[in-house]
Amino acid sequence: MQLTFIEQWTRGPGEAVLLSRELTGEDTFAVLLPDDVVPSVDHWRDLQALSRETGAPSLCVRKVPVAEAPRFGMAVCELFSGRLRVRELVEKPPAGHTRSNLSIFGRYVVTQPVLDALADRLARTTGELQLTEGYAALTDGVPGVFALEFSADSYDCGTPQEFARATTRYAAWSDVGRLAEVP
Repeated sequence: MQLTFIEQWTRGPGEAVLLSRELTGEDTFAVLLPDDVVPSVDHWRDLQALSRETGAPSLCVRKVPVAEAPRFGMAVCELFSGRLRVRELVEKPPAGHTRSNLSIFGRYVVTQPVLDALADRLARTTGELQLTEGYAALTDGVPGVFALEFSADSYDCGTPQEFARATTRYAAWSDVGRLAEVP
C-alpha cells in the first residue's frame, strides 16, 4: 500500500481530492477522512468489493440521530438489487430538512467520473467544494453511486468528547493486539 500526503491550500475537500488526479492518473482510489477513526479494516474490503461489483463509486454511510444531521453530509438511499443505491446527497442540511438518518461516513472509493464531476463543479463555484458534490452529480446516472452501511466500532473525532474517547481507547491498547473497551 502506498500512502501519499499532500498539504496545500484548497477550496474545500472536493478540490483537495481533485488535486490527487496528478498522482492517481486514471486509477480508482480510496479517500479516508481523518476525523473518523476506525480500529477495523473489514469495511474497506466490503466497500472495495461493492465498487468492483457495481462498477460505481461508493461510500460508507451510518445511522445517526436525525437531530445530528446538520453536522454531516446525509444520504437518501434505496434498495436496488440487494444493495443500497444512493438517490440524493445533501451536505450538512439544516435541522429538520433531511429525509434520511444515514450520514456519510468518511470512507470513499473515488472513480474518474467523481473527479470529472468535481472538476466541472470547481469551474463553476467560487466557494468551498465538497467531495459530496462529485458524488451527488452521479446519483441519477448509470452506474450511479452505491453505499455500504457501516456499523463497526468507530470514533467521530469531530467533537471533543469523541476525540477524548478515541485517544483513551488507543492509549489502552492491550499487548495482545486488541483495543480496550472504553465507555
